[in-house]
Order: sequence, then C-alpha cells, then structure tokens
Amino acid sequence: MNKMKQLSIDPEFYSLIVPLKIEEFQLLEQSILDEGLRVPLDIWKGKNVLIDGHHRYKICQKYKIEIRVNEIKFADRNEVKLWIIRNQMARRNLTKYARCELAYKLKPMIKKVFENKKDTKLFKKFSTLAELAKLATVSKSTMENFEYIQSRIDDKTRFELIDGKSKITSLYKKFKSEEKRLEEKEKISEIKLTSEWPKVWPPGRFQDLAKDISNDSIDAIITDPPYAEEYTGEWEFLAGVAERILKPGGYLITYSGKIHLFEVGNILSSRLIFYWPFILLHTGQKALIKSRKINTAYKPILVFQKPPFKAKNEFCEDVISGSGREKFGHKWQQSEEELKEIMEIFTKQQDLILDPYAGAGTTLAVAKRLKRKAIGIEKDADMVRKIYARLKKIK
Repeated sequence: MNKMKQLSIDPEFYSLIVPLKIEEFQLLEQSILDEGLRVPLDIWKGKNVLIDGHHRYKICQKYKIEIRVNEIKFADRNEVKLWIIRNQMARRNLTKYARCELAYKLKPMIKKVFENKKDTKLFKKFSTLAELAKLATVSKSTMENFEYIQSRIDDKTRFELIDGKSKITSLYKKFKSEEKRLEEKEKISEIKLTSEWPKVWPPGRFQDLAKDISNDSIDAIITDPPYAEEYTGEWEFLAGVAERILKPGGYLITYSGKIHLFEVGNILSSRLIFYWPFILLHTGQKALIKSRKINTAYKPILVFQKPPFKAKNEFCEDVISGSGREKFGHKWQQSEEELKEIMEIFTKQQDLILDPYAGAGTTLAVAKRLKRKAIGIEKDADMVRKIYARLKKIK
C-alpha cells in the first residue's frame, strides 16, 4: 500500500492513452469513490513513471485516495511505448481509427527497425505501415487510408472518428473525390480553347452541356456511346437531344454493341426515323462476346434521321471494311478510315457535326480531314487535352 505516493507522468507515455468520454470518466470516478482503487496502477520499475492508470491516478489524487502500484521491468522507452499501446488495444473497445492512431504513434520507432533491416533478407518484405496495421489489427489498406486522412482532418472530425461517428474509409473516399475534382479543375484551366474548327468544349458531361446546343442547329450526330445495359439512360437522353438539335432531315449515326441492339433501336426509334443499319467488318482478331460464346466479325452502325424522311442522293454499300484497331488514344477508340467512309456518305463539306462522347477525338479528326465543322464533348480533361494535341497534328 502506498498512501498518496507521487508518481511521475511522462508526456509521451500519456499521449498514448486514449482519453475517456465524459460519461466514462464519471462512471470510473464514482466506482473509485464507492469501492476504492481495486486495480493497481502500473509503473516502470526503477523509474517511478506511470504507464497505465492515468485516469485512476488523477481521481485518487483529487480525493486523496490510497493507491497501489504494480512495477514492470522494461529495457527502454520503446519497449514501454509498445507495452502501453498493446495494453490499450487489449483492454478497451476501440474504434479502428483509435487503434490506427495509437499504432501510428510508433511509426518512427518501427521505421527505425525497418532501416536497421536494410542489409538483411527481410528488408524487401518489411513495410512500416504493414507492421503498424498488424499492431492495430487492421488491414494495410486501412492504415494507408488512415495516414492519408490524418493531415486533412480537424479536431472535431478526429473525435467523431474516435467515437465511431465517422469512418476512415468514408472520409478517405470523400477527400480523394475532392482531390480529383480539384485536379480536374486545374487541368481544365490549362486547356487553351480555340475558335478554329473542330472545337472541343471544356470538359463536361453531355447531359450537362446539351442545353447549350441550339435547336435545329446540327447536321449530323456521329458518336460511339457506352454499350452496357446500365447506360440505357444515356441512349434515352441522346435520342431526346437529337430530336431537338438536329436539323430537319439530319442524321444520328452511332456505333452500337449487339447484346442490347434491339433496346437501343427501340429507344432511338421512339424519337427518330430508322434509316438503315451498316455493317462494319472487323479485321484481324475477332471480338469475343463471352456471355454469348460468340466470336463476332462485325459491329453495327445505326443510322437514324430526324423527320421529315429524305433519302440520300446517291447509292452506297451498307458494308464497310474495317481498317484495324486504333487504340493509341482511348481503349474504345474507333478507326479513322472506316469512319471517313460513313461521314462522306451522310455529310458534306462545311456541315456541322456533333460527337457528344468524343473519347479520343476520332470523329473530330476525320471531320477536320474532310473539311467538316465539328464539336466534341468529353468529360475527361486528360482526353480533351489529347484531342487538341491530335487535331493540332492534322494540317
């Protein structure tokens, strides 16, 4: 029994103790007042330094309650810090954030161990964050996310994380999204718009920018929207906008996948007149449609027209020979040569063409070569910059 023994409080050790909530502290205080100090305080043997029981010690000092101590031998301060953190993890129901925060305080120590292993075979396998993650009993990715958000949170958010009201992953996604938005904004500000044809609008979604296109102003829409089923809404929007902005008799010419070909056809037919399907023959390796177990040798190109119906002046073939894959700018990029043929069939010089899903800018490149005016819309700022670089090379 050590009546009112004075113990030393080490600031670094104290910082490793997760603070109690007000109600938790009040319950502990009442328990000690009712029953005294039931569990001894842990101290570093030979140093008289408190290593566990800081809250209990504070209450005992306040009410002059007798204390008992349990002395533990340690080799050095690092060993003490590791003991404190493991003790905190074992005895308290801590959130992932609280466990990560505790473990992360040992990063300098763990990093030093890492540096000492440079000349060993273990060096390549050793990761400071992985070791901290093991200590905190979380995944390495959670510890990486924790490290990312640490410099971005304020005290209020930190306490919400400690209490479990906020989550590491949710905040990580939020900060990453904001970071990406700012990066996109910077990229957009770097793009130098030009008054020359073809034109690429500042990066944005077709759904957001379509309102700025005048009624009955476009001779032809030539595009390649995404094919998957979840993009059905894109096709519905495209059909509605085409009906509004195409000149009477103007064409909507679009590549399409085949799995949802009939759905696409029905959507476009609800607003426009079906004109004709063209077949684009694949060259080289055929496309494998795994869900249907088919090696497909062609891609359909659908042509629709805004009323009134009017046939073209000249005959043409409805089979186009593919010119091979061009994927240097975008993974879904179409080839210029095959697009050149269909653009010559349905448009003439100085016609205004719109590609609302510009991608790598193939429609705009072909339009420039054929002396058509064209507008491209693309949501990816990097792709807009690539399109400008591509168009600049065309004289």
